[in-house]
This record gives sequence, C-alpha cells and structure tokens, in this order.
Amino acid sequence: MKILFITEYLSPQINGIAIRCENMVRNFRKLGHTVTVYGPQNCPTSDNKLLCIINPFYVNSVVSIDSCFELCKDILENNYDIIHIISPPALFAIPVIRVAKFVNIPVVVSNHVDLLSYVNHYLENDIIRNIMRELFTEYFYRPQLKGCNLMLAPDQYNDISRIFGTYVHTLPSGIDTGLFKYSQKKDKKLIVYTGRIAPEKNIYRLLDLFLLVHNSYKLMIIGNGVINDDVKQYIKIKKIKNVSIIDGLTQKKLVKYYQKASIFITASLTETFGFTLLEALSCGTPILFPHCEVFDRLYGSDFEHNGFDINNNNDFLRAFNYIMSNQNKATYQKCREYAMQRGWKSVCNDIINIYQTVIDFK
Repeated sequence: MKILFITEYLSPQINGIAIRCENMVRNFRKLGHTVTVYGPQNCPTSDNKLLCIINPFYVNSVVSIDSCFELCKDILENNYDIIHIISPPALFAIPVIRVAKFVNIPVVVSNHVDLLSYVNHYLENDIIRNIMRELFTEYFYRPQLKGCNLMLAPDQYNDISRIFGTYVHTLPSGIDTGLFKYSQKKDKKLIVYTGRIAPEKNIYRLLDLFLLVHNSYKLMIIGNGVINDDVKQYIKIKKIKNVSIIDGLTQKKLVKYYQKASIFITASLTETFGFTLLEALSCGTPILFPHCEVFDRLYGSDFEHNGFDINNNNDFLRAFNYIMSNQNKATYQKCREYAMQRGWKSVCNDIINIYQTVIDFK
C-alpha cells in the first residue's frame, strides 16, 4: 500500500501524538508498505518538510504555516492509495482533502486532542467559551468530517463523538513493549506522574490527592508545561512534602522511572487514550486513575479497583491502599500481560485493514 502520512507531531517531540505517529510510520514500513511522510522541518522522520512555527499554546509542539503547494503538487502527481492526516491543528487539512478528492484519493483524518475540553480549561468567560466551541465545531470539525472518507479518533473521542456520533470510528492504539520492559524491582514509596504540566491535566487536584499520603510516600512529576512555576509555588503554599519535578524526558529515559514506581498516577479527565498508563503497565507498574469515559472503558474491567472518584478523597484512598496492599509479582505480571495485548505490530495491521476498507469503498 502506498500511504501519504501528514503530521505536525514527530520525534524529537515527546508528546503522545508524536510517539504514536513514529510507531505507526515505523511499523507500516516493517509490514512492507510504502510511506511518504510530510512533517516538521526538524524531524528526522519527515521525508518532506512542512514549514512550522512553535505552537503558542504548547511550546513543545508546532503548528504548520506551510503554503502546502509542494504537498498538493505531490498529491496530484503521485498515485497514493490513501492519505492520513493527523489533526489538530492541521490547518492544511481542508485544501489537502479538496485536492485529494479531485484525483479520487481517499483521505482519513484522525483527531487526537479534545479541543472542546481544552476550551473549558483555558477560557473562563462563558460567552467566549461558547463562541469558541461553536467555531471549532462548525469551522474545524464539520468541514473535515464532510470532506474526508473516514474520521478516526483514539478510543471514543469526546469532542466529535458527542457531536457527530457514529460517523467517528476508533483508531487502534498500541505500545512499544520492547522499549517499555517489565520489571519487578519497585520502590514501594515511589509514585510517578508523567505528562504535560498543564491545567487540562488536573495537576492541582493530583497534588491535593498526594497531600493525603505525602508523609509516607514520594511523588515524582516528569514533564513540563505552561504552569510549571505555578505548580512549584502551589507545592510551597500547600506545604506538600516529598515532591520532585523533572523536566520532560524521552521515552528511553522514562523507562527506568516507570519500572521503579510502585504506582503510576494521573488525575486527568481529558485524555483521548492515555499512552502513559499503557507505558506504565508495560513496565509492570499498577495504574491509579480517575473514573472517566475513556479510562473506564480501557482499564475499568481489568483494573476495576484502581479507579477512583476524582472528587472523593476517601475513594482515592481506597484505590490507593488497594494498590499498595497488592504490591506483588502477580499484580506486576497482570499489568504486563494487559500491555502485551497491544503491541504496535498488531495494532498497525488493524489500521492497514481500516485503510483497505476505506480504499475499497471510496
């Protein structure tokens, strides 16, 4: 299969979307498919470069401002079987979709950020918030949905599932189990969080929950973001003990922290999948997560005692104590077994099957 893959997320970025894209491209090629990648100019995986600038809302990612002339010319001149656009921001999506339609090449668009939830976290004024939600819906999502052959999202994507329902299909997600190796050597006092330090990740609530156990345990926060300094100040004001913050690390460097932790914790309610939880599980580390649609669907049945009500301190302590009282080989192996079912090779075969279905019905 001849695939054109267009994304603003690639290594050396260390966010979950970039990691997903790198794994998809690598495994598509291992499976024998031809993949041409358009991506940011500083990314080794990019076969062709898109002119990008720093994303003003998240400085560790970029936004393409490319004219897309060369990209559209490429689509007209090369007989691709399918085009996959990673969104958001993907401001180039609509012109690319139109050019692809002109030459009858099917387009798949996958959305990986819950933009409407982000609006709720970053905009306080209700009027502005409602205007932005309407703009995103009518001028970002709807044109993509009407133009592409298939819209995908990790698991159930809250934004577009809520608006467009069954028109949105699930994009399979995986884990590099070879990188995130299993370990039983745990520091029984260490709790780890990895991810952006940003309002939508519910970091302040995470710290409040840790405050309930901070005298006996250590919390390591690995990441960076727009509220780094505010979080450090919050820790001082609240007098929270035993918290350390490490700047964002590459996946290879993260592994040892996942392996060493006795618990991986998150308080985020805005995930579209939650790669960090799966990475922790692959290392044999139990996960502690708030009840929400995505986490309950992915992890609720296999780890039913590990979820908690985000607004209930007692329920958090129940789940926390349950995990800490079951720090044993059987628990660690169960975590690893769950992750092993989601290796990238199998997942990418499933995605190729989705592509083939789209091609057959174009």
